Amino acid sequence: MEILKNNKGFTLIESLVALVILAIVLLGLLTGLMVAIDMNTRNILRDEAVKIADKYAEICKNDITKCTSSTEERQFRNFKEQYNIDITIDIPTVTNVKIVTINVTWQYRGKNYSHTTKTAVGGT
Repeated sequence: MEILKNNKGFTLIESLVALVILAIVLLGLLTGLMVAIDMNTRNILRDEAVKIADKYAEICKNDITKCTSSTEERQFRNFKEQYNIDITIDIPTVTNVKIVTINVTWQYRGKNYSHTTKTAVGGT
């Protein structure tokens, strides 16, 4: 049996240092992934608010009497989000066109977000 005289393998210390470096790199990647998921979720919530505002703008254009403030709840991934819809109708004195302002608000991770849409309803 021949004894190995060349000791060119990894020592335990070298292996542990390599493992620590790999762990630090993976933690950085995980942080980046979490930021990307958070941004994606916020974009989904904002897109849904835009859809809600468009829906209420169409309701107001079709029948101004059905244009009232309310709340809606939507399901995303593993949670539900509640949107508050606040509608104000301004009637300028010069024309018979009504200006409808639809403000959709929601809360995500303790911060308040909103989307506002304006549309004109009526006219001659």
